[in-house]
Amino acid sequence: MSLMNLTVTQIPPEIWLDIFEKVSRRPMNSLDTTCAPWTLGQVCTTWRQIVLNNSSLWSTLIVTWEPPRSSEILTEHLRRSAAHPLDVAMKVPTRIDDDAHIVANTIALTSRFSSMDLVTQQSYRWRVIELVAYSDINIADRLKGKLPLLEEFYLKKPFGQGTGLHDQELIRTFLEAPKLRKADFRDSQIMEAPNGAVVPITHLGVTMNSITEIEYLRSYASLVELHLDCYQEPLVSPICITLPTIEMLGVRHSIILDALTLPNLGTLTVRDCTPQSCEILENFLERSRCHLTVLSLLEGELLAKVDLTQPAFRHVIRVTLPIPEMARITMSKLSSPGVLPSLQIVTAMVSDVQFGLEGEHELEATEFIAFLRHRAGLKLLRMYCSDPDFLALQDAGLRELEAAGLAVTLDNFNSNHDEWKWWKGPYWFPVVTVP
Repeated sequence: MSLMNLTVTQIPPEIWLDIFEKVSRRPMNSLDTTCAPWTLGQVCTTWRQIVLNNSSLWSTLIVTWEPPRSSEILTEHLRRSAAHPLDVAMKVPTRIDDDAHIVANTIALTSRFSSMDLVTQQSYRWRVIELVAYSDINIADRLKGKLPLLEEFYLKKPFGQGTGLHDQELIRTFLEAPKLRKADFRDSQIMEAPNGAVVPITHLGVTMNSITEIEYLRSYASLVELHLDCYQEPLVSPICITLPTIEMLGVRHSIILDALTLPNLGTLTVRDCTPQSCEILENFLERSRCHLTVLSLLEGELLAKVDLTQPAFRHVIRVTLPIPEMARITMSKLSSPGVLPSLQIVTAMVSDVQFGLEGEHELEATEFIAFLRHRAGLKLLRMYCSDPDFLALQDAGLRELEAAGLAVTLDNFNSNHDEWKWWKGPYWFPVVTVP
């Protein structure tokens, strides 16, 4: 019998639960009782029983602002989550001290820190914690030894905010969590593993004060994915370390590659392009003797200059194409025989509106479509662009390519190549499979 012919009570509870979990997965604010999952229990008795009897619906806790009665609402939310592990995200507007003292005398802040206190009391259930902190957070002492389930942590600071002593202590406390595997605090600075131990995390995003701090990475011996920045852009790297476990790397400054040898690297993102970047990249690849499958050189000039016939590029399946910067040169290069022979996926990142402006665009939509047709082995096109550009490409022939079998996805600018996104945003490289 079709589900369309069933009444609410005839549909199995597990189907309703699956639907409810999808609807409730990423609330804008978990304390907003006008949104799911709160509202789902107000429809009928059957739905209310499902909502109240399944703690998984209450296992995501995102607090971005404080409504009236926030402590009461939060207490009820935590009660409904029962003993389920929690994925928590909070924006913390100002400083808290160890006994939850408030350094501001307003009702709003009092409510906010009351909520923070309630959430930290549940740290033994945290699976994921993400904090956007507008100043130092002094809660490390409350969390020490109380993070048995923590697998991921993210600390985001406003631009230019810097890292305080309490932030550093908080990071150390998180790094000591026994099950921690993913940590991103690239708005703060790298540190050696606590107490000289080897941290078993597999994913790390961090920033160095100077290139010499790259030595600290030796204490992260299980790293698979690394995102690395440096506050003081070095002119030259005095050291070079080998990290055999790393498979995915993203760097803002290409000079960082001079300090690394990564023999098992498969995914590489480089954000800048200097007069030395091409030589640095080619030397890094020759030294590492790695075989890339994903290549993202986000400055079109670098992609246009680098020799794509090197052995390291023979197995590249996915490439990022910045548009419009140097796009004609790059597309001509990618159309040459022997260049990226294994290529199956193109991620096109289009700045602003390019194809939809008469007389102002730097690249014709028809030129891009001609390039896609020339690369006959392409199976997937991932577009990061505006709606007008996407429509212009469809009119120029993209619809025909889709009908012929090319898979096309339209994404917005929230990949890990672009701006950070609040709440478990694109910290890590996305998993993209060939259709």
